[in-house]
Amino acid sequence: MISKIREYLQQDKIKKSFQIDQPQVEHLGRGKFNELYLIRSGQKRYVFRINRYLPHENTGKTRKEFEVLKTIENIKIAPKAYFLDDSRSFFDTSIIILEYIEGKDLSEGIPEEAVSKIAETYVHLHSITIGEKRYSLVKELDDHYQRYDLQPLRDHPLHGQTIERFELLLQKVREQLKEEKSSSLSILKGDNKPSNIIYDGEKIMFIDWEFSKNGPVILDLANFLNHTDVDEDAFLKEYEKASGKKVESLPLFKLRDETLRAVWTLNKISESLDDETESKKQTALLKKKTEMIEEHFTSWLKR
Repeated sequence: MISKIREYLQQDKIKKSFQIDQPQVEHLGRGKFNELYLIRSGQKRYVFRINRYLPHENTGKTRKEFEVLKTIENIKIAPKAYFLDDSRSFFDTSIIILEYIEGKDLSEGIPEEAVSKIAETYVHLHSITIGEKRYSLVKELDDHYQRYDLQPLRDHPLHGQTIERFELLLQKVREQLKEEKSSSLSILKGDNKPSNIIYDGEKIMFIDWEFSKNGPVILDLANFLNHTDVDEDAFLKEYEKASGKKVESLPLFKLRDETLRAVWTLNKISESLDDETESKKQTALLKKKTEMIEEHFTSWLKR
């Protein structure tokens, strides 16, 4: 693949855009949906990302991500997006060339001094609003849930009981979320894992914008807090101070986020039916998630 990337970079359209001369290419790592390579040319460094989506997932994600990165470029909280090629004329998938960001991702833990910086970075992002609109809290759940044929799972002797238990819980959660509300919508990060947050000791940068979307800002906050063990009260205090706005109904949105991620696990079970070991692993994970959501749902009802 490295030799193919070098060949790609020698095309006239790339040379005109980047003035890359005798590029050095090395493998950076692999994400769930992409392969990352570091491009060096003199003092310049870029990230060359080759995206890998399943057919049902490839709905223009890379172009949407590129457009989002261009929209937020001026607030400097994400890598610059330099080049997009979704023609599939050279590679069989889309590629994007991005700014290389210095620093370390926070997958091993979030330092206490970084919490306020992360909160402020979210406020900068959420300041980009797209107006007041009606927003359905259940649509995304339903879109994912209805995408898959779950009948084989319901009928399966190994998975049926767990699937039934989760589906009953899903309907209860939907009842709490079903009211469509008018809300001020902003650009959201979407995938707020600590591994997608880069910290160089001074500045926070968000990477991996494939799941960016428009929505109420609380969706980002709930997703971030579900992915981390930061002090929730301390984080919200910093966010509210920086934004001047009160964060409300967070437990319900955290519950929604947990439920959505459990729905994704349904797909993993469905895809692994031919692999008994992996299938059992994913079913055990769904059972664990269901128990956690049931606990949080009960707490929500007792509020």
